[in-house]
Amino acid sequence: MPIRYFAFLLLLASSWVAPPVSAAPAWTPHFVIPTDGVSQPSFGFADGGVEFAARVIVAMPIDIHNASTQLIVSRKPPGGPSVDELVIGSTTSAVPSSVSIAVAPSGAAVVAFAEGTTNDFSPAPPVRWRAVYRSPSGAWEAPVTLFSDPIATPSDVETNLLCAIAPDGTAVAGAAHVEPDDSPSEPPPGQPDGQLDLAIHPASGAWQSSQRLSVHNESVDFGGALGVDDAGNFTVAWASRFSEGATNSTSDDRHTLLVRRRLSGQSIWNATEDVTGSDITKDAFFTGPGFAVGPDGHAVISFQYGPGYKLWGAARSDSAHTFSGPQQIVTTGASSAPSAAGVAPDGAAYVLYEYQGSSSGLDNVGMLKLPPGGAWTSEAPVSPLDFSGSGGGIAFRGNDALAVWAGNNTAMTIHLIEASRWPAGAGTPEAYVDLEQLGSNGSVQQVVSDRAGSVLATWLTGSAFHAAAFDGGGPSLASSAIPGRVIAGVAATFSATFADLWSTIPGSPSWDFGDGTPAASGGTVAHTFAAPGTFTVTATATDALGNPGASMFSVSVAECEALTGVDSVLCRCSSGLAIAACAGQTLPQALTNRFAAACGAVHAAQAAGHGKKGRKAAGHAVKGFKKVRSALGSPSGKKLVAECRNGLSSVLTTARANAAAFKSTL
Repeated sequence: MPIRYFAFLLLLASSWVAPPVSAAPAWTPHFVIPTDGVSQPSFGFADGGVEFAARVIVAMPIDIHNASTQLIVSRKPPGGPSVDELVIGSTTSAVPSSVSIAVAPSGAAVVAFAEGTTNDFSPAPPVRWRAVYRSPSGAWEAPVTLFSDPIATPSDVETNLLCAIAPDGTAVAGAAHVEPDDSPSEPPPGQPDGQLDLAIHPASGAWQSSQRLSVHNESVDFGGALGVDDAGNFTVAWASRFSEGATNSTSDDRHTLLVRRRLSGQSIWNATEDVTGSDITKDAFFTGPGFAVGPDGHAVISFQYGPGYKLWGAARSDSAHTFSGPQQIVTTGASSAPSAAGVAPDGAAYVLYEYQGSSSGLDNVGMLKLPPGGAWTSEAPVSPLDFSGSGGGIAFRGNDALAVWAGNNTAMTIHLIEASRWPAGAGTPEAYVDLEQLGSNGSVQQVVSDRAGSVLATWLTGSAFHAAAFDGGGPSLASSAIPGRVIAGVAATFSATFADLWSTIPGSPSWDFGDGTPAASGGTVAHTFAAPGTFTVTATATDALGNPGASMFSVSVAECEALTGVDSVLCRCSSGLAIAACAGQTLPQALTNRFAAACGAVHAAQAAGHGKKGRKAAGHAVKGFKKVRSALGSPSGKKLVAECRNGLSSVLTTARANAAAFKSTL
């Protein structure tokens, strides 16, 4: 977002519970994000929905002549507390004022931030541009200064923090910022310029020196944008003012759209790619939200192109190729401009745009799709008519595109935050839904995937931040206690708790023990496996929307003979002689009767305890198990299959030995 120093807003603390709704997946009702007098937030998520929130807290009341702030980055796992991991305070010569964060799936992260070089913000001071890196292990490096401005930022220079991080942890950070009028001096008519500088932090290593990517005296206007694919190829795009015309007015300026790439493993940026060809008869108006890079390197750039200032677009198939020649993708109406762009994992590109019709009653927000190797879909509204858009965002749940936008009717009497989903296999987006009706104008701040099956949207209304989530992810495991050893025939205790990012969990987990028995329900349950083996135990929780989340555990179940001493004997007496080798066999009554008598003697010995009486009872148990084993040689015992007889013989031999060991302790 463009930076306006010390125009501080309110930001959220990164902990909330969204109210429940009733159908999955769907948008949760909007909710108010708790605020504590801070600047605009920036969110990122690691795998599993681990949330990172970066913000700048302002000391209240605000004193622009003696500003005091804190930059804070917090981390919040699903169901866990929000913990401030990084705190950078201000001094009289370093006052954090704006921040942006990017987070990798592993939890590696990069924070780019701006600092005023004095605590007196009247007038606004020069700016120092800084960055700090977080390793996947959670260690934050010391903040570094990437570059500093020797002069204050003029009001007509657009500044913008940029940062991105690849899955391997390679990060890029920098900014579009003011260009000092250094040698050679700015030629007439001498309008103030912006420039673009970026620095690279390898996955293993330290920050490298920043590099200037823009051309001197060709201003970087409207901010710029940065993206990265899953292979670690970075792409940056910006509008370059290649002609200032004959006056200091911007009306005769001309811009072209420039792109540079830094491919994985390289330390330098490739040569500049001029997407629109620096055509002096045309003007390319490009802002960051109109640019996106997908996981596979597909990318899209959307922009206004004048005269006429309608929506144009260009795309590429991967990071090794340049962008195609631009084409007009909205041809009707008075004008059209991009609100947001996104590229799905399958390579499909989407553009959300604001459409000004030939009359105000035709104004709308529209959405286009470019399938890989295909053509742009026809222009069509996704919002109601007589609706003027004012910014938005796109993020993905799988390959489904979720778009969120702000806008109002022509009469300015209705102000809405709306959303639509474009399912991957559909030819058109779904009907819009209203997320919130506002009392005044609102602006979408961020639309971002939580890497756990859902999408978070945040927006500003007045001085408060609101949010909603397209909740398509189920609860995740928060904690569990699974026994390390389970014995067949002996009850074992299993417990699990689940947490959900955006919805409540109304019930208890259900348990499938993988042994064909009925499911159980509860946070803590007991289960007895009848036979040894390896079983997959599945605990499942379902949120209020109906989204399920499951965790599976492999459980090895052993025979009682894995135990020792009296524990082994008592276990066998409890589970009986129905071992796996005797499945389908009917044991002789004499065998089971003698086994019951021997077990009775074990219980008697345990009850008697130390002394003569206990030893005598244990002796009866030793003899009893020997008699049971000898019964296998009877005519009825010989009718059992050999595998069963041999298995029982081994079990009874072990029981007799353990009973004898028990006797020696009494």
